[in-house]
Amino acid sequence: MVLQVGDGGRTGLTRGLFFLSLISIGFLLIFLDGLDGRFERIDVDDALRRIEVLQLLADGRWFDRTLDVIRMPDAYVSPWSRLVDLPYVLLTWMIEPFTGREVAAKYAFLVWPPVMFVVFGLLFSASLFRLIPSPSDGVPFWQFMTMAIIAEPVLLEFAPGRIDHHNVQLLLLPFFVYGALRSDLKGGVLAGVALAASLMVGLECLPLVAMGAVAVVLVWCVRGASMRTFTLCFLFSCAVTTLLIGYFLVGAVGLFETRCDSFSAPFAFGLTTMALVAGVVVLTLPNRVSRSVRLFALIGVGLPTGLLGVVLFSECLAGPYTMVDLVSQRYWFSRLMQEKGLYSIWMAGYWMEVIRIGFLSMVVVLTGIGLIREGGLDTSGRVIAWIIAGSALVLALVVFRYSPIAASIGTLFLPFAVHEMAHLWRGGRKGRAVLQIAGAGLICFIATGVANAISSTPPNPDVIDYMNADSCEGEDLSDLDQLSGGRILAPPGVAMAIASRMQPGISVAGIPFHRASPGLRRTYEALTSEDPQVRREALAPFDYVAVCRRTLPAEGERAPLFRALAGGEDWPGMTGVGDGKSAFRLFRIEHDTLR
Repeated sequence: MVLQVGDGGRTGLTRGLFFLSLISIGFLLIFLDGLDGRFERIDVDDALRRIEVLQLLADGRWFDRTLDVIRMPDAYVSPWSRLVDLPYVLLTWMIEPFTGREVAAKYAFLVWPPVMFVVFGLLFSASLFRLIPSPSDGVPFWQFMTMAIIAEPVLLEFAPGRIDHHNVQLLLLPFFVYGALRSDLKGGVLAGVALAASLMVGLECLPLVAMGAVAVVLVWCVRGASMRTFTLCFLFSCAVTTLLIGYFLVGAVGLFETRCDSFSAPFAFGLTTMALVAGVVVLTLPNRVSRSVRLFALIGVGLPTGLLGVVLFSECLAGPYTMVDLVSQRYWFSRLMQEKGLYSIWMAGYWMEVIRIGFLSMVVVLTGIGLIREGGLDTSGRVIAWIIAGSALVLALVVFRYSPIAASIGTLFLPFAVHEMAHLWRGGRKGRAVLQIAGAGLICFIATGVANAISSTPPNPDVIDYMNADSCEGEDLSDLDQLSGGRILAPPGVAMAIASRMQPGISVAGIPFHRASPGLRRTYEALTSEDPQVRREALAPFDYVAVCRRTLPAEGERAPLFRALAGGEDWPGMTGVGDGKSAFRLFRIEHDTLR
């Protein structure tokens, strides 16, 4: 692997130098992001994953994902995959003899994400050099910098402490893309394992898993014999991985349970049976049959199989968030920016995201034009990768959470898109006209988005925003040490801070996750309702209430209990715990006198 630029006519970064540059700029971004002394940019997902891993280390209950520190009042059962927990547990065990468990776990949380980033860099570089039109020429430095800027949120997902499942998904999908670009036996196995594992990590990837599988069999329909080995290896490795790793992660019981928001029977059945029936078709059909015969054969076996799955697991057609009640929907879920689409991002003034989406759209469209010009589906692995990139982009337009995935796959096609742009420009007046119209549209899209960001005034946070986001960061929570046990009701931000302490005997409700909706509903009803009866019923299962003292805006919900406690006032039926010197306020509930 030559690490030089400009030798023998080479005009850009070689594969090795591209990889080293990507890793270097990734760690530089992480370093610059932590100049304020906070290298761990963890969010609520990372905080809850930490609780899950530490509890697994403490009790060893692999199949039981009940988190004792969270009760709503029923215990919270995490939907998250043990596949993400596993490396942190193994690393902690390796380090624990030298440092003790607590320090070992902290080191594991810091070390593993950057290790995954190195693997991501290897995969990204390997895939990129299979996609570029002239690998021997390398990648121009300006293209590398453009990719780094557009993929900046992807790189930061691998910062130390980012231990949620999103970086694992960002790692597994490039594994699939790389396997598809190989289009051989090993590539088929790698792609199948990666796609199945992506689904087991999180159901966010379900649309991409489906599109990836469809793309593979469609390319086989067109190419036939030349893609037969890859397709067979992909389908059967996908089925085997789903069953074997699925059994390892959730056990036999979990494989037969129906849980619509986590890997369980509906998804194990769907992925395994569809892969097996498609594999049988690919295996049994002679190579000489026509494309239409292959397609109709797949439809003939796939449609009944899909309908059977719909009949067996019809309750999952409503989606994974059916447990989110109307109260939680109003005060929490509807306010999550990651669940909103392009219009909301645009109106909120996220100008960099507007640029990113516009750029990726241009890249995907130009790449599609180039693939059609070069032979359409006959380009095999490139088409499969392009379908995944296009699907991720469409998802990002609808739901913001898919933006990093779209960036991680879409930026791979930048050199190909630039090559196609040059071809169109040299192709005459028609090609230039296409580029000019597309360029003008992109410039207008980005310019209006940036102008809107500059001219718009960010909305002032209301009372509910304080409840959801304020975690009492930097405040003294030692009043909790006076408790020997009890159930605490707290707004989402403070609830996560309390849960992260993992204090024995103490549980909290109100964490901001969809399965915690029963606790969120009680939290919002207790803190915002003006009806004393509703308030008493919501607080009935709990022993304490905790808030953070803040100066709240006058606008928004009246929220009498929250405004009183957060404003430093007392409340009938609430007895303060501690000296009250900290902004963190803890109250014992006197249910008999509670107003």
